[in-house]
Amino acid sequence: MTPQEKEAFTQRARSMGLSLGQFFRQAGEAYGLSSEVVPGDGPRFQHRHGPGSIRMSVTDRILGTLTTVIRMNNRVEHIAVLMQEQQRRIGSLNARVIRLESILELTLCREVPRLSGADDS
Repeated sequence: MTPQEKEAFTQRARSMGLSLGQFFRQAGEAYGLSSEVVPGDGPRFQHRHGPGSIRMSVTDRILGTLTTVIRMNNRVEHIAVLMQEQQRRIGSLNARVIRLESILELTLCREVPRLSGADDS
């Protein structure tokens, strides 16, 4: 639920004089029950779903959870590939730095020719 949706539901609940939890509880009850008006008997409430609905609800939740896990696994695999690529780049940069250090050391170890006429004090 986005913050905008939550704010809209909160305002709707306040307009009905309910807390957000009460609002959702009543909405859930209204979804699970349907009213059937029988002449002379008044309203009669029956469950909209049959006895297998609980099984379907559990199945839907399990499938939803499995879908979430599969998506997370795909993301982890993608991040692992990115990390391997980044590690390869770091290794390449490390090799370049070592080569530059070697060149610098070789250059500094050579004696610099002195100009003639320089003072040796």
